[in-house]
Amino acid sequence: MGFMATLTLPWVWVPLSLFELGQLVVLAVIALFAHYLFASAFARAKVSALAPFE
Repeated sequence: MGFMATLTLPWVWVPLSLFELGQLVVLAVIALFAHYLFASAFARAKVSALAPFE
């Protein structure tokens, strides 16, 4: 799917505005922080509490 979508880019690509680029940066920072919190939570939790989520 990704390959086929890439083939259509020359006809459908629209350049990003600065506002949209800013939104992507904010989203990336939030996602990075969320991943950090997940890793930190799993590192601090007891193994017996994490076993059901394997």
